Amino acid sequence: MQKGVDYEVFDVRENPRSLKEMVDISGKRQVPVIVVGDDHRVGFDPREIDLMLAAVDL
Repeated sequence: MQKGVDYEVFDVRENPRSLKEMVDISGKRQVPVIVVGDDHRVGFDPREIDLMLAAVDL
């Protein structure tokens, strides 16, 4: 738990189902894919993550 938010980590190298889900969500084979509610971002940008969390009142 970070910032009071539960999260899950998926190893797309070891789990083909997770890789397919990641590509279905993002259209890319690039990590990380951050999903908050119905929104997603590819890449790690803490400011974007904070904005996504604020949009769903977390």
